[in-house]
Amino acid sequence: MRKKYYFVLLISYLLIIFTLILFWFSQKNNLKKQLLHATHYVNEIVPEALIDSAYNKKNFPILYYDSLRNILNNTADNNNFEYLYVIIPQKDSFLFVISSYNRIDILNNMISKYLSPYYYYPSKIKNLSPERPVMFLKYTDEYGSFFSAFHYYITDAHHPYIVGADYDLNIISSLNWKFIFIILAVTIIFIFALLLNFNCEYKIKNKK
Repeated sequence: MRKKYYFVLLISYLLIIFTLILFWFSQKNNLKKQLLHATHYVNEIVPEALIDSAYNKKNFPILYYDSLRNILNNTADNNNFEYLYVIIPQKDSFLFVISSYNRIDILNNMISKYLSPYYYYPSKIKNLSPERPVMFLKYTDEYGSFFSAFHYYITDAHHPYIVGADYDLNIISSLNWKFIFIILAVTIIFIFALLLNFNCEYKIKNKK
């Protein structure tokens, strides 16, 4: 009877842990899907003419450009993204074509302007290609620490570009810590149940 009790208790514990792990992976995959969806959305609203103009170092109509950036700003604000942007390769670096910005960027004078350099980009994005068009990364740059999706595209004029969508890395950290705390809580309850049973058995033996 005791063995059966311990077996049921152990199986219950393992099932709970397994379910929590599945839930954690599900939550992380949902974040990835949301980031990827954001890159698709940005790609749909940003015209290829803007990217081609950036390659040719030509100016783009300022009113149209500002309206596009306002859309990116509103989309980022409404969906808890830190940044939505488009960059193009330039020799060994990247240039911003367009990017959303937030209040901190305004205060620190760090708004990414048309054709401004992206200094501390994650080096792995250089590996993006038509064969490997999507990448998810955790990294830190001059704007903060992020969990991001990068999507590689090519215009009809054969100009490659990358669409990026960032979540603050704290979102992932918060998810990880919640998972750890829940695992610890379940483990403590499991240990408490074992100790309680041991205590009951000990009392029964002493009575005999």
